[in-house]
Amino acid sequence: MKNLLVFLVIILIQSAAAQNIRSLELFSVSSIIRNSELQIDEDFAGEINEAFEGSLSKSGSTSLNIGGENTGNNYSLFEILQIMDSRADSNNLGVYIITAGWKTGPNSEYQMMNSENHTINFTYISNFLRINPARNQLLILLMPKGSEIPPSAIDGTASRMMPGVNILLLPQRANEPFSSHIEDFISAIKDIDNKPDSDTDKDKMINMSEYLNQLENKLAKEGIYFENLNVAKGPEIILMEVK
Repeated sequence: MKNLLVFLVIILIQSAAAQNIRSLELFSVSSIIRNSELQIDEDFAGEINEAFEGSLSKSGSTSLNIGGENTGNNYSLFEILQIMDSRADSNNLGVYIITAGWKTGPNSEYQMMNSENHTINFTYISNFLRINPARNQLLILLMPKGSEIPPSAIDGTASRMMPGVNILLLPQRANEPFSSHIEDFISAIKDIDNKPDSDTDKDKMINMSEYLNQLENKLAKEGIYFENLNVAKGPEIILMEVK
């Protein structure tokens, strides 16, 4: 009887330590400016979403192109963030990818390079991360040369990615087109396989730490420089069963 009680306590501790993901909230934004140096293929946002949905074996995404002639979406980025915040749960996983250049606006604020009616600043996005109930969120910024947000402008601690709220900075590499930078990023996400060797704790599940470790390894394999800033620590969550 004593051994049974010990076993039950261990199971309860494990259950409390890592909860199953409730749902995935995923969006990808591509900023397109026709009359400036920043022009992005309008299909990139959808391709990025599809790559992440495949790597997480879950659906639930929104693609948005801002500033293009054919956005394919009636919502602005403001509206999408508000909708996601209203639906969020503490056990959700939020993955947000913004492919855009940034410029310094009033009060040294970083603003997305965009058409005027969709201008958004980084402070708004940062506040969204902090008030959203989801305790695991990953914001990925794909940025062209000369239009980056420096890590010093973000209130976060440089570290490896870990469960919690992370901001991953991926500036464009030198001597390559920005489109190649994005394509290599998509390839890295598609290469995440969640096979048994990714299950480092051998519990037949892929948790948040194991997924983030794969993400870092695949980016490095593609030769993509990245820097991560941890904004807040969060609980370990179980994403999926091992394939």
